[in-house]
Amino acid sequence: DPRPARATLPLTAALSANHDRPTFHLAKLDHAAGVRVRPLPWGGAADLRGLLAADALLELPPGEVRLDPGQPVGVVLL
Repeated sequence: DPRPARATLPLTAALSANHDRPTFHLAKLDHAAGVRVRPLPWGGAADLRGLLAADALLELPPGEVRLDPGQPVGVVLL
């Protein structure tokens, strides 16, 4: 199967975003207390340097998104 692996994982930190289309936000897997995902600072599509630390992408729907720590979110594993 050539498609990327996907999972639903809890967040380690709150995340707020507001986009007019589905967005993939850079993230890092955290194995400290089970597998969780930590949002990374991200400057948008042109932020190629932010990709260096990322090993996952958070799948965010269009519109205003407010996620709390521990809330499950769709993740694409890199």
